[in-house]
Amino acid sequence: MARQPRVLVTRHQLEPLGGLLRERGMEPVHVPVVELVPGDAPPPPGRPALALLSSATSVTRCPEVAPRLAGADIVAVGPATAAAARARGLRVAAVGGSDAAEAVDALARLARRRGGPVWIVGAEQPSPTLVAALRAWDHPVVHWPVYRRRVPAGVGAALQAVGPVDGALFTAASAVHAWADRAPPPPGVVVAIGPSTAAALRDRDVPVAGMPEHPGLAEAADVLRRLLSGG
Repeated sequence: MARQPRVLVTRHQLEPLGGLLRERGMEPVHVPVVELVPGDAPPPPGRPALALLSSATSVTRCPEVAPRLAGADIVAVGPATAAAARARGLRVAAVGGSDAAEAVDALARLARRRGGPVWIVGAEQPSPTLVAALRAWDHPVVHWPVYRRRVPAGVGAALQAVGPVDGALFTAASAVHAWADRAPPPPGVVVAIGPSTAAALRDRDVPVAGMPEHPGLAEAADVLRRLLSGG
């Protein structure tokens, strides 16, 4: 039986990406280089009519979020975020791609029919793509940071311990920088989930072999499978 290609996964949660890689004949090697911890910022006053959820973590790690957003129209970044919001009884009005820019476009369309600021609920430090998209939109927003990222202890040693890998799939710029700061072993064939992650890799002089046309975990796993199989 042929050896399955070993693929480094650095995101906080292995699944569902781990399963997607296994389905495509690859062996995930999970070393989370960033962990997500609840933030301590209080919610903004009042309740929004429209809010953007930047990740599933925004609702799964902070029990205050769903009650505060009840009744609001929610724009979710990615299908996993939409599923987490719906599971908690929130009304999802639009779902954007996992790269955030598409979600902000949907948010802008909905906001034209509403007054007042829009809430942005997510990480203490939003992704570069989300920041750029909001800046280009130029609409009043209220940021509610409900979690933050930090690098867990022992990451450098864990990266050295995994041994050779055939490829790596990166899903966030923050993970790229945390990984690169620890002088890891060569990652083999590298795939980025979207433009902001690819830009972070290039900033760290890491060649990007591929990126899906539309950001998504399954799409990125397909790209990596093709590259590793020589397709």
